[in-house]
Amino acid sequence: MSNNGCCVFVAAAAVVAALACGGNPPAAWDVVPFENRAWGIKLEYPGEWEARAGRGVEPLILEARAPGAKETVGAGVSVVGAWSAAPLEVVASSFERKIAAAGGVWASDAEIGGRPAKAFEYYATRGGERVWTRAVVARGDERYYFITFAAYEPQRETARPYFDAIERSIEIR
Repeated sequence: MSNNGCCVFVAAAAVVAALACGGNPPAAWDVVPFENRAWGIKLEYPGEWEARAGRGVEPLILEARAPGAKETVGAGVSVVGAWSAAPLEVVASSFERKIAAAGGVWASDAEIGGRPAKAFEYYATRGGERVWTRAVVARGDERYYFITFAAYEPQRETARPYFDAIERSIEIR
């Protein structure tokens, strides 16, 4: 993966960390299906969320955020893609080195859309506030997906059910 792809991902993650999330529990969602055929990815997000999709094969595949609510301000999700034939461990290791500046990073094996993935959780400080981030690196066919979920610390537990449901809905071709 080129450094350019990682830079786009990190920039998208920084933008997402400033976004807001709605207050309904995931069971109450009006689900919006999303598909980017050029990247070969599908997922679902809550209908009340605002979303911005990339066009074709540009690196930003999707960025979604919900209307602001006091109890969940600061949460959002982004999906960024990058082309690479490198093994998952190489790409994930490179990504982990880039986010290590945030401090402690917890890494674990994961699965996204039936494909092996690597998940990273870490805290960063933005605007003087602590931000929790879960970043998942998943490999498709000669491409990678970087899925980032971020929320300010006080909103983490309220936003987490949304993030978990979105993550479970992801399908990769």
